Amino acid sequence: DATPPVQQSLRYGNPAFRSWFAAMLDSTPGWVGKLLPPELQGAAVELLPYLSDSFGNATRIDYGTGHETTFVAFLYCLAALGLVTEADRQALVCVVFNRYLELMRHIQTTYWLEPAGSHGVWGLDDYQFLPFVWGSGQLIGHPLIRPKSIHNDEVLGLYADDY
Repeated sequence: DATPPVQQSLRYGNPAFRSWFAAMLDSTPGWVGKLLPPELQGAAVELLPYLSDSFGNATRIDYGTGHETTFVAFLYCLAALGLVTEADRQALVCVVFNRYLELMRHIQTTYWLEPAGSHGVWGLDDYQFLPFVWGSGQLIGHPLIRPKSIHNDEVLGLYADDY
């Protein structure tokens, strides 16, 4: 919110995103530095591109599933370094990744980011894909919810707050 969008008539791509992105780039070394213990500070040079590239592209003013996947690669790197464990997996998706999505939806709607690599009707979602994968994984073996439940308003209403 520190970088408000500028008034413009373009459908996508508010140029203020470039200022927001530059400020984010200035902040990421500190964020990553706080995550890493002293003996792993050298890994920051490898982690920084994963984190910064997960917020979209400042040149094209766009965001898409590749950026989302880059954030997951950042989380994977944290796991590979031993900073998150098997016991953290559910929280990584349901808390950390969910907060990332909330942030990105705010950024998308504030700066009207172009959907990166959009294929219109060919894509499930222009901006996010992994919530569909992980969400369906949560439903494996569910006694009532089946793929056809997507069309059942009663089932959707009954479980909306749970998934």
